Amino acid sequence: MGPTCAMRHQIKIPTIAAIALLAPLALAYFISAEQVTITVEDKGTERRERSSYTGNRRHVSYRDAFLVFTPDEVFEVSTSFVFLKFASAERYHSLESGRSYRAIVAGWRIPLLGQYRNIIEVLPGEAD
Repeated sequence: MGPTCAMRHQIKIPTIAAIALLAPLALAYFISAEQVTITVEDKGTERRERSSYTGNRRHVSYRDAFLVFTPDEVFEVSTSFVFLKFASAERYHSLESGRSYRAIVAGWRIPLLGQYRNIIEVLPGEAD
């Protein structure tokens, strides 16, 4: 016995709504990208907790955020599905304190959410 027409509509409506919400956000994130010059003062990691619930049970998982401190701003180095950049640990560890880099960054600083702009790519060669 296959799904009824009503069941198919119940599945399609949330999917369409999610796409309608996420597509403009992904486009805005993509458009926010810019090339900047950064001078790394320090680096560090921040452990972030994520909670989810199944019934009455709380499930906790943790994620380490790679942070890069510069004189002007704090950046995060993380995976970006929009830019298809997944090697965040390698990008983070390639940055050395005291050196300047040209980098592509995207996103926004949202203090209330603890969100930083993301270093998408470190460009080859030293910054001027």
